[in-house]
Amino acid sequence: MQLTPELVKKYIPNTLMEVDGEQTLFDKLVPFFDSAARLLSGIVGDIDFMAEEHRDILLHACVKKAFATAIPSLDIVVTPTGFGVVSTNTIAPASKDRVSRLIDSLHHEAAELLIQFIDVARTYPEWRESAHGKRFCLTFLTLREAVTLDPSCAADCSLLCDTYFRIAGIALRFESALAENYLGCEVMTRLKADTSQLTTLHSQLKTCEIAYIRRHIDGDPYRCPDSHELWHYARPILAELRFYRDIYRLWQDTMAQKFKPQPFKNKTPGAFCF
Repeated sequence: MQLTPELVKKYIPNTLMEVDGEQTLFDKLVPFFDSAARLLSGIVGDIDFMAEEHRDILLHACVKKAFATAIPSLDIVVTPTGFGVVSTNTIAPASKDRVSRLIDSLHHEAAELLIQFIDVARTYPEWRESAHGKRFCLTFLTLREAVTLDPSCAADCSLLCDTYFRIAGIALRFESALAENYLGCEVMTRLKADTSQLTTLHSQLKTCEIAYIRRHIDGDPYRCPDSHELWHYARPILAELRFYRDIYRLWQDTMAQKFKPQPFKNKTPGAFCF
């Protein structure tokens, strides 16, 4: 990703032309953009194979985050005697509250753009199979759903990802227990093969998963699901499973035998036993 003056004007339109001898906004943003690009690239990994319009979403997020980080120092200059503040006689200075609101809104916009990008990236098989993609595709939980579970995490890209991975840990334990006790690993793997094509079965599973997370999001993240609670969530998923013949047949071959009651057989000799 590379920053250009055109991108600055495109994504930060409310800027004025610089006067002669003044450093341009583009020059001021370059070091902040490089830092933002390294951060977001570290989150999503290689995206060169994606369509340009999709890569532009992440580029837009980088510009927003860079601008938010740079704002406090944009009007500060270094002089031989110390730091100074650039002033103007024609434009009234913005209040501290307005600047703070602007910074917060830019961080929220960057986080929202990152969510949009991850949603798009999940549709690329190459990304889902990459090391970075697997971190976001281990469970059915999406980045956007993590925000609905903890809205405060949308204030910053780093906080957003940290919160997602914490909540995804709860989701992973739920899915692992569900696979081990009710669905089977084969069925769970089949359902996760392409989460970009969601069915009502996926929706039912995600509804139960989110309900489980809501109950335990403030508790021990390493807690394993209780067996009775797990059955409560598994019942509607197993009911929905019957409407998908191929997946239901796979479930019958791998897990159905586990739910067939075994008839009683008397192994004690003697006529008095029956």
